[in-house]
Amino acid sequence: MPEPDDHPRLQSFSRRTLLGGAAAGAALASLRVAPGFGVPAVSGTTATPTLTIDPGARLGRIGARALGFSFEKSTLAIPVFQASNTDLVALFRLLGPGVLRLGGNSVDRTDWDPSGAGLSPGVVAPPDLARLRGFLDAVDWQVLYGTPFVSTGASAATVADEAHTAAGVLGARLDGVELCNEPDLFAANPAHAALAGTFSLFQSRWNSFAAAVRAATPGTALTGPACCLLQTIGTWTTPFATAESGGLDQLTQHYYRGFGGSGQTIDLLLTPDPLLGSSLADLAVAAGVAGAPAGFRLTETNSFASGGQPGVSNTFASALWAVEHVLRSLEGGAVGLNFHNSGTGAGYPAIVQQGGVVTEVRPLYFGLLLAARLGTGDLVATSQSPPLPSLRSHAMQAADGTVRVVLVNVDPTTDQPLSLLLPRAFRTGTIERLTGDGPAATTGTRLGGSDVGTDGAFEPGSPELVAGGSGRATLPVTVAAASAVVVTITLEPTATPSTTTTSGPAGSSTTVALTSQASPGGAGDGRAPLHRLGGQGATSSDQTRRGASLQSRSRS
Repeated sequence: MPEPDDHPRLQSFSRRTLLGGAAAGAALASLRVAPGFGVPAVSGTTATPTLTIDPGARLGRIGARALGFSFEKSTLAIPVFQASNTDLVALFRLLGPGVLRLGGNSVDRTDWDPSGAGLSPGVVAPPDLARLRGFLDAVDWQVLYGTPFVSTGASAATVADEAHTAAGVLGARLDGVELCNEPDLFAANPAHAALAGTFSLFQSRWNSFAAAVRAATPGTALTGPACCLLQTIGTWTTPFATAESGGLDQLTQHYYRGFGGSGQTIDLLLTPDPLLGSSLADLAVAAGVAGAPAGFRLTETNSFASGGQPGVSNTFASALWAVEHVLRSLEGGAVGLNFHNSGTGAGYPAIVQQGGVVTEVRPLYFGLLLAARLGTGDLVATSQSPPLPSLRSHAMQAADGTVRVVLVNVDPTTDQPLSLLLPRAFRTGTIERLTGDGPAATTGTRLGGSDVGTDGAFEPGSPELVAGGSGRATLPVTVAAASAVVVTITLEPTATPSTTTTSGPAGSSTTVALTSQASPGGAGDGRAPLHRLGGQGATSSDQTRRGASLQSRSRS
């Protein structure tokens, strides 16, 4: 969901409608009064928590190309996506191979001109696609390509011609075609309501477009329905998945933490969304019903819709939220996320650019970079007993046996000392930190002690080394207030039981117990190379086959 002036149809929705009715409205009202940046008030003495990580309880996977950006399709009319834009190329490459989605509401304000010269506002032409292909090759990314659906000039024939040309120019870089953007909001716009404002009208039109694209370019991968609201999954997304069963390559959904209003606060952003978990489960079921080989993906997401909230979306809080949002979504079965990057104001873009020139790298980018640096592996269950309301925890086990634990402390003032209690001795350990100058800071973000330049320069210092060996199976860690850490542990190949708990300050203690199946210790060095990310509970070989299938269907 792009800039505010792109969403006149949202103006006819009340805040309560957008956030799911009275129940959701009441829930958000209660969340907004929670003190301390999403941390519920805790009274009495602090309990001694234990964090148990169970690799036997697999939740999802960080696999192939989970990270990505979403840009307005209108961006193609300016010199942004081209191989000569070396700053943007470097910033994309830092995140590893990913998926670029071109869509948003501007798809219905961007015409197709098969004989155009390119770089013309409001028009896409073959030279624009050629520049895009050069950029994608330079960064090793794929693209989900959006086409118009309700604009005056949109027809099955014109969409089929554009998709056919895009497939020919982009070749294996084309992951799929997105035929529509946020159809669940069409009813709010009188100009579109009669055309596609109800599900039955939308479905009929979508099918006619899909048939034309498939006839013009057999094997083209199609994605959808790209609905906006979690509250319409049952009335739009699930029926769509059922109707398109066997013919859909990937189920897509958009997600924002909130929509408009004074309640867009850091506190709300850092409070887990009570609707997201069940919605991810519903999407996983719908993707299964559709038989979508590439699962489901959040193809447009960010903090708050309509460009984000200044003083929230552009702060260090957004970096902490992004780490949590990526891992929680992948644990919930998503294959990946595309963070919407439109606009140049003090809102939600991770990379700010004006006319193709990168002018700022915002804190949100650092959260994505931390996620990218985790590498690939299975996301596994964690549990706290009793829970620490300010500490968010995730764990990943790589194929070589390396364990990575991600800890996010959203408490703005209190450090959290921990003792990692391992199932057996470890060979080596490292700690890398994501830090800032407080949740509300817009500058000063560092990953591994390093800034990221507008030219993509990133030189993190050596991670903190933790010596293992001699049967040592505990590792003390302190997560500073408003920060995140990645603890990387290479375990010994032979299990060594341990029951030691390390005491913390004032007689309190926190034990993190990793209970894992025995696996060989790998050669992990705590600094995994940048890998493609993805999930949906598939094995690495499954993801490879899915990617190859999508690419082969995309070729002309």
